[in-house]
Amino acid sequence: MPATSKACAPCRHQKKRCNGSCEVADLFPASWYDEFQNAQRHFGVSNMHGIIRTVDPEMRKQAAESILMEGNIRRRDPVHGCLGVARRLRWEIRCCEKQLEDANRRLSLLRQRDWELKRL
Repeated sequence: MPATSKACAPCRHQKKRCNGSCEVADLFPASWYDEFQNAQRHFGVSNMHGIIRTVDPEMRKQAAESILMEGNIRRRDPVHGCLGVARRLRWEIRCCEKQLEDANRRLSLLRQRDWELKRL
């Protein structure tokens, strides 16, 4: 199918005609075809449809975005996927917390020294 096709990403992947009225056209637009490809490699098209169908209608957009995000993450890191991202973020948070503790400790020492100098 040409790149200018108006078919949504799932219809384009399945090489079907799409008039934009299929149930997932607004969730997986044609402009997100590459992201959709990453997600379908991980989940499979039928599983993606099944996940979307089980979610409340008002949450389907977020579910679709989550599926696409997980597919992209899995493409970049096939071994650890989302767990690897979560672990890296947790490690970064711990590092920032340690830096904050150090800064607060130094600030406390400086305040104490300043207070002692004012007493003299």
